[in-house]
Amino acid sequence: MKGERTGWEKQPRVFLHVRPPGEKFVERAEKEWPLARTEWTKMYLYPEGATLAAKAPRKAAAVAYRGGGDGGTFLTPPMKAST
Repeated sequence: MKGERTGWEKQPRVFLHVRPPGEKFVERAEKEWPLARTEWTKMYLYPEGATLAAKAPRKAAAVAYRGGGDGGTFLTPPMKAST
């Protein structure tokens, strides 16, 4: 901006904050979005247990939460490999 050389053009095109278990983030630079090596996997919400799974649920269900609140959180068992 304003013709000043700030080095901005040398910054990575994509900069991720990856959240491993715990409360800290790991920064990672990438060249594109979505990542070319992405392996897309469908996951389905299971409201009754607040979980995610690769298999679609057999019946419909719902989750209610207050607007402006924390929303809903769905978890998986620990992954066998980094995802």
